[in-house]
Amino acid sequence: MEGLYGEHGDRLRRQGGLRGFVLIRVTGDAEEFKARVGPLLLRDPVLHTVLLTHLAERADGNGGDDHAEPTYFSVHRGGVVAGAAMATARVVALGGLPMGLVPDLVGVVAEFVPTAQMVEGLSGVAQRFSAAYAARLGREFSEAQAMRLYRLGKFVAHRADGRPRLATEGDIELASRLIDAFGHDVGEPLVDPEAWARDRIDVRRLWFWENNGRVVSMAGHRGAAAGAARIGPVYTPVADRGQGYGSALTSHLTERILDGGMRPCLFTDLANPTSNKIYAAIGYRALADFKRYKVR
Repeated sequence: MEGLYGEHGDRLRRQGGLRGFVLIRVTGDAEEFKARVGPLLLRDPVLHTVLLTHLAERADGNGGDDHAEPTYFSVHRGGVVAGAAMATARVVALGGLPMGLVPDLVGVVAEFVPTAQMVEGLSGVAQRFSAAYAARLGREFSEAQAMRLYRLGKFVAHRADGRPRLATEGDIELASRLIDAFGHDVGEPLVDPEAWARDRIDVRRLWFWENNGRVVSMAGHRGAAAGAARIGPVYTPVADRGQGYGSALTSHLTERILDGGMRPCLFTDLANPTSNKIYAAIGYRALADFKRYKVR
């Protein structure tokens, strides 16, 4: 799949002079996409953590959480890559796409991927894109989640009773139950919690906090991408909250990422003031606000 498109499917869209031409390249080849948009994404690896992490995992042979085949979009203005996005049958990921590129991109995404049920990106960008995407397809949209992207400033270690341990194959059933509970808590249950748990455990990126021989919290992290590594999800069952277990486990993973020479980052749910307070106490500082919209 390869093409050059502008708004309404035009090959080129003039926006005032030669430097105003906007081209949109569409491909299903992750390596080709990475070669095009890499310099743009690498300007701020944390802001672009979603796309960079996805590309790193594809290069490692990991299809990601939903194992879908993505379509990739690069937006070129005046011969320079100005924006990037990807879409699967389930979700459109806009990353740090600038607001001004939404009108150019939305029609092309709707043409190639008309089935997406979710759009996520910078707050205002995601809202504008979702509205236009839904309108083009005769669908409706609504806000699903407000998030904040944090990157670590000065690290402050946190401790709690118990200890961290890496999840193993024998923990797949437990991890499946915990991630299923997490999904229902945030209103986005996974289609296959067991597959998610197995994938994370296979690549050694899922951890538990144990106290008195009992698992009281769970946290995962993604692989390193362009010098950054993203923590999440972090989940503590209701009965075990308030004891600092989630803080201690997040602190542990933060320290491991730092020891590996990477910069930690994470997303938080703005509807959960407790988690935002916890991450700030560990040393995380806000970078940008993101939103996720449902399209139905």
